[in-house]
Amino acid sequence: MNNSIHLHNRQDKNTGKKIFTKILHKKKWLLFLGICLIFLSIGTIYYLMITPRNIGCYPSGREKSVDELDQIIDKLTQNKPDSLFRGKAAIFVKAGQTYRVDPVLLLSIAMLETDRGTSSVLKKYNNPGGIMRTDDPSSFETFSSLDRGISRMAWILRSYYLSEKRFTPEQIGPKWAPTGADNDPFQTNAHWPSHVRTFVTEFGGLTYQCKTTDEPIPAKP
Repeated sequence: MNNSIHLHNRQDKNTGKKIFTKILHKKKWLLFLGICLIFLSIGTIYYLMITPRNIGCYPSGREKSVDELDQIIDKLTQNKPDSLFRGKAAIFVKAGQTYRVDPVLLLSIAMLETDRGTSSVLKKYNNPGGIMRTDDPSSFETFSSLDRGISRMAWILRSYYLSEKRFTPEQIGPKWAPTGADNDPFQTNAHWPSHVRTFVTEFGGLTYQCKTTDEPIPAKP
């Protein structure tokens, strides 16, 4: 009888050990699976953060007409009769529609960067945005026409700013005109966002609505 009892006890202990081992093994797999899911989640979040988004901005129906924009340009350049932007609102609107960038944003940045369409860089290089050459960052990019310069400006904003959800002067400024850059010895870039915002206000505000889109970015002009 005692031998029988001891045998049952051993069997119970062995069974208990097997059950415990199975549970422990199962928990290890669950722990491993949990760790894998955590790393997968972190990887997914990181991928979404660094992967450029295809974002475009579209008319909302509240936009000013080309004639209205030209009238505002005339008012803002009344003391600068040599401004190359007079009568050129249509070029900004066309570029905005083509590259899905708010024309008011294009106009406002260009007005600031070129002293309202009168800078030597604009007149010599057809460069409306202070765009530097990629192969020589100390030299300005040259364009064959004002139309092409404005189109390149719109393409840059669509490709490298909207994709990072930089839609406003305040969001664009730190990248477009970083304070303390080599060409900013007097730290004036710190005022870039507010100055661009002033022009945005003069033109009636930003009206295009920006959203993720399947529409591809047009080729670099």
